[in-house]
Amino acid sequence: MFILEKRDGYYFAKVSGKLSHKDYIEDLIPKIESALADQTENKFIMDITEFEGWSEIRAAYDDFKTGIKHRKDFEKIAVIGDKRWEEFIIKTFGLFIKAKVKFFYTENNDEAENWITK
Repeated sequence: MFILEKRDGYYFAKVSGKLSHKDYIEDLIPKIESALADQTENKFIMDITEFEGWSEIRAAYDDFKTGIKHRKDFEKIAVIGDKRWEEFIIKTFGLFIKAKVKFFYTENNDEAENWITK
């Protein structure tokens, strides 16, 4: 499941469960692209603590492809997670996009919000 809501100064996204190709095509990509088209906010906090991965390799490719397509469109991305491998993946992803990307462990949610709004 993918939830996206506009907050004061940024968008907040929560990803939970396993994501499929259909989830990306019908839900996640349209919401992200609509938010980016708004052009008033291009800062995002993504909570992936309940994300269980992808149900198919095609969905993982959709994730990668969307990130690369919009690599110049984000200003800042804060990712909240609870696993060291998530931190590694996020830091690696950050090397390929223009945005400032930072990983925060779950217990540091407030720090993520403070960082994204500066």
